[in-house]
Amino acid sequence: MDLDQIYQSCHSLIKAYEGKGFQATKETPSEYRIASCGDFEVSPGRRMKQIEFAAIAKRKGSVAFYFMPVYMNDPLGKKLSPVLMNCLSGKACFHFTKWDAEMEGAVADALEKGIECYEVRGWVG
Repeated sequence: MDLDQIYQSCHSLIKAYEGKGFQATKETPSEYRIASCGDFEVSPGRRMKQIEFAAIAKRKGSVAFYFMPVYMNDPLGKKLSPVLMNCLSGKACFHFTKWDAEMEGAVADALEKGIECYEVRGWVG
């Protein structure tokens, strides 16, 4: 599977959440972002109008998947598939150069766990 196909597969998984409490904040042929939009308390006394959830971007040699729930919730990383975690570069960026049914399932599962994490905090718009 080439990078365009990886991008399209991952894009489809993320786009499924658009309109279900999340809005596209950027959509170009090489980048897609969704966020929860509203008025959210992220910490005592600190409010935000938009909380990023997930993004993908085509890079030169990979497709980057930015997954903010894992950035904001360290224990979430322990619940994600080892297949997915092997692609982690940094705290919340996963780089895909290969894609198969197992990786697709791991990303789909991560997105569901991320939704649960945001719902508990009241961050789904």
